[in-house]
Amino acid sequence: MAKKIAKTFNLLSHKIYTEYRNYDKIPEKHRLGDREELRKVIGTICKHIGNEIVERKAGVHIRRLGYFFVWKMPKKLPYIKQVKGGKAQEIYNYHTDQYMYSPILLVSLDHRRSLNNWSMDNSFARKIKLGIRDKVTEGFKYKIYPYSIRRLNNM
Repeated sequence: MAKKIAKTFNLLSHKIYTEYRNYDKIPEKHRLGDREELRKVIGTICKHIGNEIVERKAGVHIRRLGYFFVWKMPKKLPYIKQVKGGKAQEIYNYHTDQYMYSPILLVSLDHRRSLNNWSMDNSFARKIKLGIRDKVTEGFKYKIYPYSIRRLNNM
């Protein structure tokens, strides 16, 4: 049976801010004052994670959240472009030897399974994807270590 897909949401939305304000485990003296402060904090964290995903060979691991990494699809794929008249034309990407690269968040490594069945596969920013493209065309090789990260989480 297919799993239902949840509605997408913005990390900087009003709903996230109200949930943050209602979360009672943060002492009042450590809370952010308003929604704009929360927006700046989340924006800075996401920007830093995005830069590290592009620059690091093995990705970024955040304990209790997941493992961000760049995945090379195992099959060589040509890009298909529609030309006038409805005909499809295959375009080969010679810079990456026809491989496609995609940033992925793997959340199932946490032994608590707090974000199980949650995915960010196609929702990364264009800037991150362009950064990955530039690094790959320069000859940078990405690696993934999901089993090593899983062992770290189980300690």
